[in-house]
Amino acid sequence: MAENKNEKNNVNIFINRPKFAIVVSLVIVLAGLITMTALPLEDYPSITPPQVEVSATYTGANSSVVRDTVATPIEAQLNGVEDMIYYICLQALKMVHIL
Repeated sequence: MAENKNEKNNVNIFINRPKFAIVVSLVIVLAGLITMTALPLEDYPSITPPQVEVSATYTGANSSVVRDTVATPIEAQLNGVEDMIYYICLQALKMVHIL
């Protein structure tokens, strides 16, 4: 029962003094902004996964040769990459583009 009364007194300080509550919240926000700018960039978590782009041209070949000799071996190697979510393979005449 004594803890409940003590908690009400702590809340009443902020209710009875709104300017004090505003100052305390501004100090907390400013302290967060200052410490955020002080952190090195390496300490932030990565938001997007890394991207790899492979582009190859096989002059004088048709699309089936490019698919068999270039795209298929690259795709086979990409299947073993850790933490890869997906990849896209675009094939055109004499060229393969893997994202």
